[in-house]
Amino acid sequence: MNDKQDKLKQLNEHLNREFGAKNFELADGYIFSGFVKKIHFELFVDYDKIGLKYPKPNLSESKISQLSSIVFELDSRFKRRDYNTTPKNKYSIWEIDIKGFSESEIEKFIKAIGKIFT
Repeated sequence: MNDKQDKLKQLNEHLNREFGAKNFELADGYIFSGFVKKIHFELFVDYDKIGLKYPKPNLSESKISQLSSIVFELDSRFKRRDYNTTPKNKYSIWEIDIKGFSESEIEKFIKAIGKIFT
C-alpha cells in the first residue's frame, strides 16, 4: 500500500469508530457510504474531495437545480459535474475540495452532511 492508501484506510477506520457503526466502506481509492433523507445521495470521500452522487441518471435541469439548492445549503463551495458510466447514463455528482482538511475536519463535514440528508 502507498501512503495515500494507508491514510485513506486510517480515515475509514476513524469514521467507522466515530459514527459507531460500519457505515463507511473502503473501495478502490475512496470511501463509500449512503445517506438517506427524502432523497438519497451516495457519498464518496478521498483525500482531495468529498462527492455526493445522485443515484438516478439523466436528470432534468429542473431536478438538478432543486438538488443543487439542497447541496448548497450544506456548503456553497460544492461544484456539480456530470459523471458518465455509459454514453446513455449521465449522473450528477456534487464535489467539494477538502485538500488540507484534517481527519477531524472531514469527520465534522460528514456529520454536517448526515444532518442534512438523514
